Amino acid sequence: MVKQRLDRVRDRLSEWEVEGLLVTNIDNIHYLSGFTGSTAVIIITAQRALFLADGRYTTQTQEEVKGFELRGYRGKQLEFIIETIKEVKIRKLGFEPEALVYSSFNRLKETLAINGVELIPINKAIEEFRVVKEEGEIRLIDKAIQLAAKALETIKDFIRPGAREVDLAIELEYQMKKLGAERIPFETIVVSGERSAMPHGKLSEKGLRPGELVTIDWGCTLNGYHADITRTFALAGATAEQEAEQRKIYQIVLQAQQAAIEGVEPGINSVDLDGCCRKVIEEAGYGDYFSHGTGHGVGMAVHEDPVITWYNGSVIKEGMVFTLEPGIYIPSWGGVRIEDMVLVKGGRCHILTQAINSSWQVRG
Repeated sequence: MVKQRLDRVRDRLSEWEVEGLLVTNIDNIHYLSGFTGSTAVIIITAQRALFLADGRYTTQTQEEVKGFELRGYRGKQLEFIIETIKEVKIRKLGFEPEALVYSSFNRLKETLAINGVELIPINKAIEEFRVVKEEGEIRLIDKAIQLAAKALETIKDFIRPGAREVDLAIELEYQMKKLGAERIPFETIVVSGERSAMPHGKLSEKGLRPGELVTIDWGCTLNGYHADITRTFALAGATAEQEAEQRKIYQIVLQAQQAAIEGVEPGINSVDLDGCCRKVIEEAGYGDYFSHGTGHGVGMAVHEDPVITWYNGSVIKEGMVFTLEPGIYIPSWGGVRIEDMVLVKGGRCHILTQAINSSWQVRG
């Protein structure tokens, strides 16, 4: 797999009009090499693949990284990168502009220019490979989803009036770690009542109250791949009028998501896919309360391409994995979001998170 991925990069060097590529994005480094540490650098040329990491990772790189020349260093990383680039004797070096801080870029540019090396930005060089998932990657994503689903099941009985938002989040994260998650890639979101009108509300010590809605957005990392899921629950105790309003909003969101699911096919533009979902909410009169995009890619990063919004177009392709997560958020009332992960396969949409019930549920 490492050789295949390196070959794909090498096949593009001439198209990019460079002789080598400097990779500094840690997710891309993981994708190319299998390295699970937090910092390293890769340099790829037509003949060589060099992996640079500091002394903390000597044993780890020997165990994890195959198919590369391993170079360990002590001292300043940037100086070692510069010396290694000089060694490979190339004149045009591509780099990832979104993954190189400005000060490092300036230092590299000035020093390398003296040595006749030109830095050329290559936008999303490795991300364009990552966006379409291999079969092995899909299996790893599915394992992360199964773990996250099992963790939710263990805490469902705690979703009841009196429980605190922060306690639910801590317990859910604990269960994911207990089941084998490598890490929790983002702060678990638990928002209830009026606070559920905040799509990314921070945790609080607020207790859940009878008749409220509670939204839980959670995920985990397993084998370097991610799960990202959201469910909204109703708490027992609402009046008939309150429950009718909650059910109405919930069904609109569910219908919007279903419209997006039905719209998924290879070749559709992500703007049009967002429109499939957004149209349902707008026609129901709640367009002003759907404030974010319909979805985003998930893989080695929680948020990656494709981005599914009304303003950022890209073509949906076979093998992509992404979320569909419409929501309605009404200030002083509350909100509903339903987020599922889907796979484009066989020309249609497969729901990877289907085992996690998305129908109207009353807890407590």
